[in-house]
Amino acid sequence: MERDAQTPAKASPKRTKKEWQRLVNDFQDSGLSQSEYARRNGLSLSAFCYHLRLKRKPNTVSSQFVPVILPEADESKETDFRLRFLSGIELAVPSHFSEPGLLRLIKMLRSAGC
Repeated sequence: MERDAQTPAKASPKRTKKEWQRLVNDFQDSGLSQSEYARRNGLSLSAFCYHLRLKRKPNTVSSQFVPVILPEADESKETDFRLRFLSGIELAVPSHFSEPGLLRLIKMLRSAGC
């Protein structure tokens, strides 16, 4: 169906930063391609890709580090597993470490670009 030259195109709704964050997070869990997810959710593909890039872009604003106090290393204790990131950071994770705590730590490291 052709649009009359005098009829304006239907503007896409303005979305808040939180709405875009929710859409990007939902996309990452969806298993769909970017174009398919955008189509199913009535999103402009170019706007959707722009917000995906924003999320993937490292935070260029100053990073704040949180001080961490590490106990003396006890070489006699074995850890259940180790995580080694491409950045060279290595985490030794004991069996009693909470899963939610580990997930938060991994998410924080990813958002810091590790």
